[in-house]
Amino acid sequence: MAQKYDLTDIGNVLSRVMDNPMTKIIRSGSIGVLGVVNPVAGIVGGIGNDLLSEYNTFKLGHLLNGLASGFNLERRLNELYNYVNSSPEKAIIVANLFKQTVNAECPKVCVIYGLILANHLETLTEFTHEELIVCKALVLLTA
Repeated sequence: MAQKYDLTDIGNVLSRVMDNPMTKIIRSGSIGVLGVVNPVAGIVGGIGNDLLSEYNTFKLGHLLNGLASGFNLERRLNELYNYVNSSPEKAIIVANLFKQTVNAECPKVCVIYGLILANHLETLTEFTHEELIVCKALVLLTA
């Protein structure tokens, strides 16, 4: 039977990756593109508490709807676990996407984040600069 992962497992991987010294070097070199001003570990550390708040859960539910997009959500969560575990760069981007989802003002934006992420789970690719810009621009959208 295949291992089943959930958001807590993904958060644990993100925490582990973010604590790696090499990741800190990559993260500091990525500040301009990713908009990572604060350590991402703060977000991941809050997965157990902050993300369980009702409104954040609502927003993450929309991201998961976009992520599943016609597929089994359990399968997508397993793919997401493997994706963030595959490289520090991918973990940083996913952690930022979670942060942007929690900060999003519009549920549709959360779904769009999930759709963009789903595309990368299918292709196992990293985000392009254009996609990072789009994700950053979506923060400005309101309901």
